[in-house]
Amino acid sequence: MPKLLQRQKPAPKWYPFALVALIVLVHLLDTYATDVATKVQSLYVNEFFVRGQGLSFEAGLQRATLISTMGYAFAIVGPFYKALMDKIGRRPIFIINTAGMALGMLLCWYAQNFYLFAAGQLMIVFFTMHDMQMIYVYEASPAKWRSTLYFACKFLGVFGTLAIPLLRDAFVRADGTGWRNVFWLPALVGGAIFLLALLFMRESDVFLKSRLEPKQTQEKDKKSGIVPALKYIFTHRQLKWLAVAIIVICTSLYAMTMYYESYLSTALSTEQVTRALYYQPFAMAAVYLLSGFLSDAIGRKKAGAVFALLAAGGFAGFLLAAQRGAPAPVTGVLLGVYIGSFWNVTDLNGMMFAESAPTEIRGSVMGVQSILLGAGTAVSLALCFALLSFLPVGTVIGVVGLPGLIVGAALTLLKVNETKGTDLAAVAYTTQEG
Repeated sequence: MPKLLQRQKPAPKWYPFALVALIVLVHLLDTYATDVATKVQSLYVNEFFVRGQGLSFEAGLQRATLISTMGYAFAIVGPFYKALMDKIGRRPIFIINTAGMALGMLLCWYAQNFYLFAAGQLMIVFFTMHDMQMIYVYEASPAKWRSTLYFACKFLGVFGTLAIPLLRDAFVRADGTGWRNVFWLPALVGGAIFLLALLFMRESDVFLKSRLEPKQTQEKDKKSGIVPALKYIFTHRQLKWLAVAIIVICTSLYAMTMYYESYLSTALSTEQVTRALYYQPFAMAAVYLLSGFLSDAIGRKKAGAVFALLAAGGFAGFLLAAQRGAPAPVTGVLLGVYIGSFWNVTDLNGMMFAESAPTEIRGSVMGVQSILLGAGTAVSLALCFALLSFLPVGTVIGVVGLPGLIVGAALTLLKVNETKGTDLAAVAYTTQEG
Protein backbone atom coordinates (compact mmCIF):
# COMPACT_ATOMS: atom_id res chain seq x y z
CA MET A 1 0.00 0.00 0.00
CA PRO A 2 1.48 3.44 -0.97
CA LYS A 3 2.59 5.34 2.11
CA LEU A 4 0.43 8.47 1.63
CA LEU A 5 -2.62 6.37 0.67
CA GLN A 6 -2.25 4.35 3.87
CA ARG A 7 -1.95 7.61 5.80
CA GLN A 8 -5.25 8.81 4.31
CA LYS A 9 -7.04 5.48 4.81
CA PRO A 10 -7.58 4.64 8.51
CA ALA A 11 -6.73 1.16 9.68
CA PRO A 12 -9.70 -1.21 10.12
CA LYS A 13 -10.87 -1.74 13.69
CA TRP A 14 -9.51 -5.28 13.65
CA TYR A 15 -6.03 -4.22 12.52
CA PRO A 16 -4.44 -3.65 15.99
CA PHE A 17 -5.35 -7.24 16.91
CA ALA A 18 -4.00 -8.53 13.60
CA LEU A 19 -0.79 -6.54 14.14
CA VAL A 20 -0.28 -8.02 17.62
CA ALA A 21 -0.98 -11.51 16.26
CA LEU A 22 1.55 -11.06 13.44
CA ILE A 23 4.18 -9.68 15.82
CA VAL A 24 3.72 -12.63 18.18
CA LEU A 25 3.79 -15.17 15.30
CA VAL A 26 6.97 -13.68 13.86
CA HIS A 27 8.54 -13.56 17.30
CA LEU A 28 7.65 -17.23 17.82
CA LEU A 29 9.41 -17.98 14.54
CA ASP A 30 12.34 -15.74 15.50
CA THR A 31 12.88 -17.39 18.89
CA TYR A 32 12.66 -20.86 17.37
CA ALA A 33 15.05 -19.99 14.54
CA THR A 34 17.49 -18.32 16.94
CA ASP A 35 17.67 -21.29 19.31
CA VAL A 36 17.17 -24.37 17.16
CA ALA A 37 20.77 -24.85 15.94
CA THR A 38 22.10 -24.37 19.48
CA LYS A 39 19.73 -27.02 20.83
CA VAL A 40 20.97 -29.65 18.36
CA GLN A 41 24.61 -28.54 18.48
CA SER A 42 26.04 -31.73 19.99
CA LEU A 43 24.07 -33.80 17.46
CA TYR A 44 25.42 -32.13 14.33
CA VAL A 45 28.94 -31.87 15.79
CA ASN A 46 28.88 -35.63 16.41
CA GLU A 47 27.57 -36.36 12.90
CA PHE A 48 29.75 -34.01 10.90
CA PHE A 49 32.99 -34.10 12.92
CA VAL A 50 33.13 -36.89 15.53
CA ARG A 51 31.66 -39.72 13.46
CA GLY A 52 32.32 -38.04 10.11
CA GLN A 53 35.98 -37.06 10.63
CA GLY A 54 37.08 -38.98 13.72
CA LEU A 55 37.71 -35.86 15.85
CA SER A 56 37.20 -35.60 19.60
CA PHE A 57 34.03 -33.76 20.67
CA GLU A 58 35.91 -30.62 21.80
CA ALA A 59 37.93 -30.60 18.56
CA GLY A 60 34.73 -30.99 16.54
CA LEU A 61 33.06 -28.18 18.47
CA GLN A 62 36.10 -26.00 17.86
CA ARG A 63 36.01 -26.81 14.11
CA ALA A 64 32.30 -25.93 13.95
CA THR A 65 33.04 -22.66 15.76
CA LEU A 66 35.84 -21.78 13.31
CA ILE A 67 33.75 -22.36 10.20
CA SER A 68 30.81 -20.47 11.69
CA THR A 69 33.17 -17.60 12.56
CA MET A 70 34.32 -17.33 8.95
CA GLY A 71 30.71 -17.24 7.81
CA TYR A 72 29.64 -14.69 10.39
CA ALA A 73 31.84 -12.13 8.64
CA PHE A 74 29.04 -11.89 6.07
CA ALA A 75 26.72 -10.66 8.81
CA ILE A 76 28.70 -7.38 8.82
CA VAL A 77 26.42 -6.19 6.01
CA GLY A 78 23.38 -6.82 8.23
CA PRO A 79 23.34 -3.40 9.91
CA PHE A 80 23.48 -1.65 6.52
CA TYR A 81 20.47 -3.71 5.48
CA LYS A 82 18.73 -2.87 8.77
CA ALA A 83 19.31 0.84 8.20
CA LEU A 84 17.16 0.58 5.04
CA MET A 85 14.10 0.63 7.30
CA ASP A 86 14.70 4.41 7.66
CA LYS A 87 14.55 4.82 3.86
CA ILE A 88 12.07 2.25 2.52
CA GLY A 89 10.04 1.60 5.67
CA ARG A 90 9.59 -0.91 8.46
CA ARG A 91 7.10 -3.14 6.58
CA PRO A 92 9.32 -4.37 3.68
CA ILE A 93 12.16 -5.35 6.03
CA PHE A 94 9.68 -7.11 8.35
CA ILE A 95 8.39 -9.21 5.43
CA ILE A 96 11.84 -10.00 3.99
CA ASN A 97 13.13 -11.05 7.42
CA THR A 98 10.25 -13.48 7.84
CA ALA A 99 10.95 -15.12 4.48
CA GLY A 100 14.69 -15.25 5.21
CA MET A 101 14.27 -17.08 8.52
CA ALA A 102 12.07 -19.71 6.85
CA LEU A 103 14.52 -20.22 3.97
CA GLY A 104 17.49 -20.54 6.36
CA MET A 105 15.79 -23.32 8.30
CA LEU A 106 14.83 -25.08 5.07
CA LEU A 107 18.50 -25.06 4.02
CA CYS A 108 19.58 -26.49 7.39
CA TRP A 109 17.04 -29.30 6.96
CA TYR A 110 18.36 -30.12 3.50
CA ALA A 111 22.11 -29.86 4.33
CA GLN A 112 24.15 -33.05 3.88
CA ASN A 113 27.47 -31.46 4.92
CA PHE A 114 28.49 -28.91 7.49
CA TYR A 115 29.29 -26.18 4.96
CA LEU A 116 25.72 -26.16 3.63
CA PHE A 117 24.40 -26.37 7.18
CA ALA A 118 26.60 -23.39 8.16
CA ALA A 119 25.19 -21.44 5.19
CA GLY A 120 21.67 -22.07 6.52
CA GLN A 121 22.77 -20.99 9.99
CA LEU A 122 24.22 -17.82 8.51
CA MET A 123 20.90 -16.98 6.85
CA ILE A 124 19.12 -17.54 10.15
CA VAL A 125 21.61 -15.32 12.04
CA PHE A 126 21.33 -12.60 9.39
CA PHE A 127 17.55 -12.44 9.46
CA THR A 128 17.05 -12.87 13.22
CA MET A 129 19.60 -10.25 14.26
CA HIS A 130 17.29 -7.33 13.37
CA ASP A 131 14.21 -8.05 15.55
CA MET A 132 12.11 -5.98 13.14
CA GLN A 133 8.92 -7.11 14.83
CA MET A 134 10.03 -5.27 17.96
CA ILE A 135 10.47 -1.95 16.11
CA TYR A 136 6.70 -2.08 15.59
CA VAL A 137 6.24 -2.62 19.34
CA TYR A 138 8.50 0.34 20.15
CA GLU A 139 6.64 2.68 17.78
CA ALA A 140 3.06 1.51 18.38
CA SER A 141 3.06 1.25 22.19
CA PRO A 142 2.03 3.97 24.70
CA ALA A 143 5.19 5.27 26.36
CA LYS A 144 4.20 4.27 29.90
CA TRP A 145 3.46 0.67 28.85
CA ARG A 146 6.17 0.22 26.20
CA SER A 147 8.37 -2.13 28.20
CA THR A 148 5.42 -4.13 29.54
CA LEU A 149 4.02 -4.69 26.03
CA TYR A 150 7.46 -5.40 24.59
CA PHE A 151 8.22 -8.10 27.14
CA ALA A 152 4.66 -9.45 26.94
CA CYS A 153 5.38 -10.16 23.27
CA LYS A 154 8.69 -11.72 24.32
CA PHE A 155 6.80 -13.77 26.93
CA LEU A 156 4.46 -15.19 24.29
CA GLY A 157 7.21 -15.57 21.71
CA VAL A 158 9.49 -17.59 23.95
CA PHE A 159 7.11 -20.52 23.69
CA GLY A 160 8.52 -20.95 20.20
CA THR A 161 11.50 -22.51 21.92
CA LEU A 162 9.21 -25.04 23.61
CA ALA A 163 8.58 -26.56 20.18
CA ILE A 164 12.29 -27.47 19.91
CA PRO A 165 12.36 -30.19 22.61
CA LEU A 166 8.94 -31.36 21.39
CA LEU A 167 10.33 -31.89 17.89
CA ARG A 168 13.58 -33.32 19.32
CA ASP A 169 11.46 -35.88 21.14
CA ALA A 170 9.47 -36.64 18.00
CA PHE A 171 12.34 -36.94 15.53
CA VAL A 172 15.73 -37.44 17.23
CA ARG A 173 16.65 -41.08 17.85
CA ALA A 174 18.61 -42.42 20.81
CA ASP A 175 21.76 -42.59 18.67
CA GLY A 176 21.49 -38.86 17.89
CA THR A 177 20.32 -39.16 14.26
CA GLY A 178 17.19 -37.57 12.80
CA TRP A 179 18.02 -34.09 14.10
CA ARG A 180 17.52 -32.38 10.70
CA ASN A 181 13.76 -32.86 11.01
CA VAL A 182 13.54 -30.18 13.71
CA PHE A 183 14.04 -27.61 10.91
CA TRP A 184 11.50 -28.46 8.19
CA LEU A 185 8.11 -27.98 9.92
CA PRO A 186 8.97 -24.51 11.35
CA ALA A 187 10.25 -23.56 7.88
CA LEU A 188 6.80 -24.29 6.42
CA VAL A 189 5.13 -22.34 9.24
CA GLY A 190 7.48 -19.44 8.47
CA GLY A 191 6.34 -19.47 4.85
CA ALA A 192 2.71 -19.19 5.97
CA ILE A 193 3.52 -16.27 8.31
CA PHE A 194 5.34 -14.54 5.43
CA LEU A 195 2.16 -14.70 3.30
CA LEU A 196 0.04 -13.31 6.16
CA ALA A 197 2.45 -10.39 6.66
CA LEU A 198 2.49 -9.71 2.92
CA LEU A 199 -1.31 -9.55 2.83
CA PHE A 200 -2.15 -7.72 6.07
CA MET A 201 0.85 -5.79 7.46
CA ARG A 202 0.68 -1.97 7.27
CA GLU A 203 3.57 0.46 7.56
CA SER A 204 4.34 1.93 11.01
CA ASP A 205 2.36 5.15 11.57
CA VAL A 206 5.30 6.76 13.39
CA PHE A 207 7.50 6.15 10.34
CA LEU A 208 4.84 7.50 7.95
CA LYS A 209 4.37 10.64 10.03
CA SER A 210 8.11 11.31 9.82
CA ARG A 211 8.01 11.06 5.99
CA LEU A 212 5.07 13.27 5.09
CA GLU A 213 7.00 16.40 4.04
CA PRO A 214 9.19 15.75 0.94
CA LYS A 215 11.61 18.49 1.95
CA GLN A 216 11.93 17.10 5.45
CA THR A 217 12.28 13.62 4.01
CA GLN A 218 15.31 14.70 1.95
CA GLU A 219 16.93 16.13 5.06
CA LYS A 220 16.16 13.01 7.08
CA ASP A 221 17.57 10.75 4.35
CA LYS A 222 20.86 12.64 4.64
CA LYS A 223 20.93 11.91 8.37
CA SER A 224 20.02 8.23 8.08
CA GLY A 225 22.42 5.42 7.22
CA ILE A 226 25.08 3.57 9.17
CA VAL A 227 27.91 6.11 8.83
CA PRO A 228 25.85 9.17 9.88
CA ALA A 229 24.29 7.14 12.71
CA LEU A 230 27.73 6.00 13.90
CA LYS A 231 28.93 9.61 14.00
CA TYR A 232 25.77 10.64 15.83
CA ILE A 233 26.16 7.92 18.46
CA PHE A 234 29.71 8.87 19.33
CA THR A 235 28.90 12.58 19.67
CA HIS A 236 25.90 11.80 21.86
CA ARG A 237 26.85 10.97 25.45
CA GLN A 238 23.85 8.75 26.18
CA LEU A 239 24.18 6.62 23.03
CA LYS A 240 27.96 6.49 23.34
CA TRP A 241 27.83 4.87 26.79
CA LEU A 242 25.06 2.52 25.70
CA ALA A 243 27.34 1.52 22.81
CA VAL A 244 30.28 0.83 25.09
CA ALA A 245 28.07 -1.15 27.48
CA ILE A 246 26.62 -3.42 24.78
CA ILE A 247 30.08 -4.24 23.40
CA VAL A 248 31.26 -5.24 26.88
CA ILE A 249 28.10 -7.23 27.66
CA CYS A 250 28.34 -9.13 24.38
CA THR A 251 31.85 -10.36 25.13
CA SER A 252 29.85 -12.86 27.22
CA LEU A 253 27.22 -13.67 24.58
CA TYR A 254 28.70 -16.61 22.67
CA ALA A 255 29.82 -18.40 25.81
CA MET A 256 26.50 -17.94 27.61
CA THR A 257 24.09 -18.69 24.76
CA MET A 258 25.75 -21.03 22.25
CA TYR A 259 27.32 -23.93 24.16
CA TYR A 260 24.83 -24.91 26.84
CA GLU A 261 23.41 -27.90 24.92
CA SER A 262 26.89 -29.21 24.22
CA TYR A 263 27.80 -28.72 27.89
CA LEU A 264 24.71 -30.68 28.95
CA SER A 265 25.56 -33.46 26.48
CA THR A 266 28.93 -34.02 28.18
CA ALA A 267 27.15 -34.96 31.43
CA LEU A 268 23.72 -36.26 30.34
CA SER A 269 22.21 -38.64 27.77
CA THR A 270 20.34 -37.35 24.68
CA GLU A 271 17.00 -38.09 26.38
CA GLN A 272 18.04 -36.31 29.60
CA VAL A 273 19.15 -33.25 27.65
CA THR A 274 15.78 -33.13 25.90
CA ARG A 275 13.98 -33.38 29.27
CA ALA A 276 15.94 -30.43 30.64
CA LEU A 277 15.18 -28.36 27.52
CA TYR A 278 11.45 -28.77 28.13
CA TYR A 279 11.66 -26.66 31.28
CA GLN A 280 13.78 -23.85 29.84
CA PRO A 281 11.01 -21.95 27.94
CA PHE A 282 8.73 -21.76 31.00
CA ALA A 283 11.47 -20.21 33.13
CA MET A 284 12.44 -17.83 30.30
CA ALA A 285 8.81 -16.77 29.84
CA ALA A 286 8.45 -15.97 33.55
CA VAL A 287 11.65 -13.91 33.48
CA TYR A 288 10.50 -11.99 30.37
CA LEU A 289 7.11 -11.21 31.88
CA LEU A 290 8.76 -9.97 35.08
CA SER A 291 11.10 -7.76 33.05
CA GLY A 292 8.28 -5.87 31.36
CA PHE A 293 6.57 -4.88 34.59
CA LEU A 294 9.82 -4.27 36.47
CA SER A 295 11.43 -2.00 33.88
CA ASP A 296 8.26 0.10 33.53
CA ALA A 297 8.05 0.33 37.33
CA ILE A 298 11.65 1.03 38.41
CA GLY A 299 13.25 2.00 35.09
CA ARG A 300 15.42 0.33 32.44
CA LYS A 301 18.75 0.87 34.24
CA LYS A 302 17.84 -0.67 37.58
CA ALA A 303 15.98 -3.53 35.91
CA GLY A 304 19.07 -4.23 33.77
CA ALA A 305 21.22 -4.46 36.90
CA VAL A 306 18.74 -6.84 38.56
CA PHE A 307 18.71 -9.15 35.56
CA ALA A 308 22.50 -9.05 35.19
CA LEU A 309 22.81 -10.39 38.74
CA LEU A 310 20.07 -12.95 38.08
CA ALA A 311 21.82 -14.07 34.88
CA ALA A 312 25.17 -14.46 36.65
CA GLY A 313 23.67 -16.40 39.56
CA GLY A 314 21.55 -18.60 37.30
CA PHE A 315 24.52 -19.29 35.04
CA ALA A 316 26.73 -20.40 37.93
CA GLY A 317 23.87 -22.53 39.28
CA PHE A 318 23.29 -24.14 35.89
CA LEU A 319 26.96 -25.10 35.49
CA LEU A 320 26.98 -26.66 38.95
CA ALA A 321 23.61 -28.43 38.54
CA ALA A 322 24.60 -30.04 35.25
CA GLN A 323 27.97 -31.10 36.65
CA ARG A 324 26.33 -32.72 39.68
CA GLY A 325 23.61 -34.46 37.63
CA ALA A 326 20.72 -32.50 39.16
CA PRO A 327 17.15 -33.45 38.11
CA ALA A 328 16.02 -32.16 34.69
CA PRO A 329 13.53 -29.60 36.14
CA VAL A 330 16.27 -27.98 38.22
CA THR A 331 18.78 -27.84 35.38
CA GLY A 332 16.17 -26.66 32.86
CA VAL A 333 14.80 -23.92 35.10
CA LEU A 334 18.28 -22.58 35.90
CA LEU A 335 19.06 -22.61 32.18
CA GLY A 336 15.90 -20.65 31.40
CA VAL A 337 16.48 -18.15 34.19
CA TYR A 338 20.03 -17.31 33.14
CA ILE A 339 19.36 -17.26 29.36
CA GLY A 340 16.20 -15.19 29.79
CA SER A 341 17.89 -12.77 32.19
CA PHE A 342 20.88 -12.36 29.87
CA TRP A 343 18.62 -11.51 26.91
CA ASN A 344 16.69 -9.12 29.16
CA VAL A 345 19.91 -7.20 29.77
CA THR A 346 20.63 -6.92 26.03
CA ASP A 347 16.97 -6.14 25.22
CA LEU A 348 16.81 -3.35 27.80
CA ASN A 349 20.00 -1.90 26.33
CA GLY A 350 18.35 -2.04 22.88
CA MET A 351 15.20 -0.41 24.23
CA MET A 352 17.27 2.43 25.68
CA PHE A 353 18.98 2.82 22.30
CA ALA A 354 15.56 3.14 20.62
CA GLU A 355 14.28 5.54 23.29
CA SER A 356 17.37 7.75 22.94
CA ALA A 357 17.36 7.98 19.11
CA PRO A 358 15.22 10.31 16.94
CA THR A 359 12.71 8.61 14.61
CA GLU A 360 14.45 9.66 11.39
CA ILE A 361 17.57 7.65 12.28
CA ARG A 362 16.16 5.13 14.78
CA GLY A 363 16.54 2.22 12.36
CA SER A 364 20.09 3.28 11.49
CA VAL A 365 21.02 3.61 15.17
CA MET A 366 19.62 0.15 15.82
CA GLY A 367 21.67 -1.05 12.85
CA VAL A 368 24.81 0.35 14.46
CA GLN A 369 23.81 -1.40 17.66
CA SER A 370 23.89 -4.67 15.69
CA ILE A 371 27.49 -3.88 14.67
CA LEU A 372 28.41 -3.22 18.30
CA LEU A 373 26.71 -6.43 19.38
CA GLY A 374 28.63 -8.30 16.68
CA ALA A 375 31.92 -6.76 17.80
CA GLY A 376 31.45 -7.94 21.37
CA THR A 377 30.25 -11.34 20.20
CA ALA A 378 33.34 -11.71 17.98
CA VAL A 379 35.54 -11.27 21.06
CA SER A 380 33.48 -13.87 22.93
CA LEU A 381 33.67 -16.29 20.02
CA ALA A 382 37.44 -15.83 19.58
CA LEU A 383 38.08 -16.46 23.28
CA CYS A 384 35.91 -19.60 23.23
CA PHE A 385 37.67 -20.90 20.12
CA ALA A 386 41.12 -20.34 21.62
CA LEU A 387 40.31 -21.86 25.02
CA LEU A 388 38.60 -24.95 23.59
CA SER A 389 42.06 -26.08 22.45
CA PHE A 390 43.06 -27.01 26.00
CA LEU A 391 40.03 -26.61 28.32
CA PRO A 392 36.75 -28.53 28.61
CA VAL A 393 33.63 -26.75 27.38
CA GLY A 394 32.22 -26.17 30.90
CA THR A 395 35.34 -24.32 32.03
CA VAL A 396 35.45 -22.26 28.82
CA ILE A 397 31.90 -20.95 29.09
CA GLY A 398 32.35 -20.15 32.78
CA VAL A 399 35.58 -18.19 32.26
CA VAL A 400 34.33 -16.26 29.21
CA GLY A 401 30.69 -15.88 30.20
CA LEU A 402 30.61 -13.91 33.44
CA PRO A 403 33.00 -10.90 33.39
CA GLY A 404 31.60 -8.91 30.46
CA LEU A 405 28.02 -9.28 31.66
CA ILE A 406 28.74 -7.79 35.09
CA VAL A 407 31.01 -4.99 33.87
CA GLY A 408 28.66 -3.99 31.03
CA ALA A 409 25.62 -3.85 33.31
CA ALA A 410 27.58 -1.74 35.79
CA LEU A 411 28.52 0.74 33.02
CA THR A 412 24.86 1.10 32.04
CA LEU A 413 23.82 1.69 35.65
CA LEU A 414 26.53 4.29 36.30
CA LYS A 415 26.90 6.12 32.97
CA VAL A 416 23.51 6.12 31.22
CA ASN A 417 20.45 8.30 31.88
CA GLU A 418 17.07 6.65 32.45
CA THR A 419 14.75 6.53 29.39
CA LYS A 420 11.54 5.23 31.00
CA GLY A 421 8.45 7.08 29.71
CA THR A 422 10.13 8.59 26.62
CA ASP A 423 7.82 9.84 23.84
CA LEU A 424 9.55 8.39 20.77
CA ALA A 425 7.96 10.88 18.38
CA ALA A 426 9.39 13.78 20.41
CA VAL A 427 13.06 12.67 20.60
CA ALA A 428 15.05 15.52 19.06
CA TYR A 429 18.02 15.24 16.70
CA THR A 430 20.64 16.86 18.93
CA THR A 431 24.13 16.11 20.22
CA GLN A 432 25.17 15.98 23.85
CA GLU A 433 28.91 16.25 23.94
CA GLY A 434 30.73 14.47 26.74
